[in-house]
Amino acid sequence: MKRGSGGNVRIGIVSFITLVSVLLLAMLAVLCTVSANAAKVTATRQSTFTTKLYEVDGAGQALVAAIDEKLEACAKSGESASIAAGRVQVGSADLQARALELSGADDLQISLTVSGQNVSFSITGTGGRFLDAQLTINDDLSYTLQSWKTSTTQAASEESLWGGASTAK
Repeated sequence: MKRGSGGNVRIGIVSFITLVSVLLLAMLAVLCTVSANAAKVTATRQSTFTTKLYEVDGAGQALVAAIDEKLEACAKSGESASIAAGRVQVGSADLQARALELSGADDLQISLTVSGQNVSFSITGTGGRFLDAQLTINDDLSYTLQSWKTSTTQAASEESLWGGASTAK
């Protein structure tokens, strides 16, 4: 009787190297895809973070501009710094609305307090972004910015870096 080879696969060294090379290239392609997705998720997070932080900062600058407009009107009327500070306190709701209008933001909360000639305000944005600032109204109705501090409270992310939103539980 003749014995058959019965399914033996004869593979040469060139075929084996080609097979291993194809498998390695496939693995590298998968790794590149996963790394690219992770880089995209990270870039999107950073973009959102920066946009929201600048939104809060822009609203703060708009509020300072609105206060400056109020001080300029008081200077034209020849009022003192303490009276101007009182006018800032009385018109704080209008100043806040003007700041939101100038900044183009609509999802921010602004709180403004006046103590003597010191004006303090805090702006809270979405995602835990904060701005705390303080300025002093000078006797010539100019102002001096005493502090300007932006901060962020980090919340736990629902999104997985490697798998995207579909793998988050």
